[in-house]
Amino acid sequence: IHSPNQKFVYVRGKNIHFSNTTLNRFFKIPQEVDRHARKEQEADNETYQGVKEDLCLANTEWNDQQASRRTINRERLRPHAQLWNHFLR
Repeated sequence: IHSPNQKFVYVRGKNIHFSNTTLNRFFKIPQEVDRHARKEQEADNETYQGVKEDLCLANTEWNDQQASRRTINRERLRPHAQLWNHFLR
């Protein structure tokens, strides 16, 4: 394998296809729906605003958005959110 996106490998004179789809079909693994991607598409500013209100102190602002991620300074989290942040980081 020479690159991360390589989908074929040459073994004993034959091209072997090893894409996600081919491997799942070979091992009889059912295709699953990526619910996270769907939720990410459904999320809007109103959703993010509600999360911020639940987890943060009043008048907290989002940091500059980086690579489609929204961040908040840890110091602005409410006490219960700070505790969870301590264990999840």
